[in-house]
Amino acid sequence: MTSPFLEISQLSFRVPGNALPIFDQLSLDVAEREIVAILGPSGSGKSSLLRTVCGLHSPSNGSITLRGTDITNSAPHQRNIGMVFQGTFLFPHLTVGENIAYGLKMKQFSKESRKQRVDEMLNLVHLANFSNRDVSHLSGGEAARVAIARALAPSPQILLLDEPLTGLDEQLRVDLAKDLREALTASHITSILVTHDRNEAAIIADRIVRFADLILPT
Repeated sequence: MTSPFLEISQLSFRVPGNALPIFDQLSLDVAEREIVAILGPSGSGKSSLLRTVCGLHSPSNGSITLRGTDITNSAPHQRNIGMVFQGTFLFPHLTVGENIAYGLKMKQFSKESRKQRVDEMLNLVHLANFSNRDVSHLSGGEAARVAIARALAPSPQILLLDEPLTGLDEQLRVDLAKDLREALTASHITSILVTHDRNEAAIIADRIVRFADLILPT
């Protein structure tokens, strides 16, 4: 039997000093190249789960295994996991191209390789010729596309998306959801999206799971 690409097993996370955990005994398996949407209301712990998977939070117990390697206690930079945060968080002092190239520069890609990869990513998210654009002049939809391109550029093993389309109007969300699905599929990347929008989840994901259903009943 083939092991899951990502295996989250009985994972718990609590904020120090808080009696109740943010989530407790949560398990999820994700296959290679699968796009999974986790559906749940705001405040349910979805964002905390993503931050725990990428290493920004330390779990209270449980394990995270990626490609057969236990990464539960690995530093974030050792996991090769990309994340798109809610609100995009682009670097305001960098151009669109420089934002997308940021992770490539950290990985010491050559200048020529960085430019080629940035152009590939801009084409992928339908922003060709935006490389020199000031990020302060982007619309909300354009900023979301740049954030996705920046996360995809270094070719992470898995991409985590924390409500990346929040704050956009309904029609734009639908259009971007379709484009996001296209970009993730074209990149052949395993992905987890968290959202409270069932329609958005249905457009983007191969499989939808309810956050509450991932937690072992007490």
